[in-house]
Amino acid sequence: MRRSGDTDAKSIDLAGEGVPRVVIGVPASYLHTHNAIVNFKDYEHTIQLMVAVINALNAKTVGKFCEFAAE
Repeated sequence: MRRSGDTDAKSIDLAGEGVPRVVIGVPASYLHTHNAIVNFKDYEHTIQLMVAVINALNAKTVGKFCEFAAE
């Protein structure tokens, strides 16, 4: 879980009632340069995580995202 910093998705939080979102990032060194370095295993594991999250989504799960956003 990120403790600081922002993503482009922050603007969604500030617009209207907001939109549920999930941000998944690949760990990288020298991220704010022209030559970020990523470990290939981290890249592969991030893809596996995204596939697992997508496969776990269904109407009930997505509905819970919206309930949380309304609180």
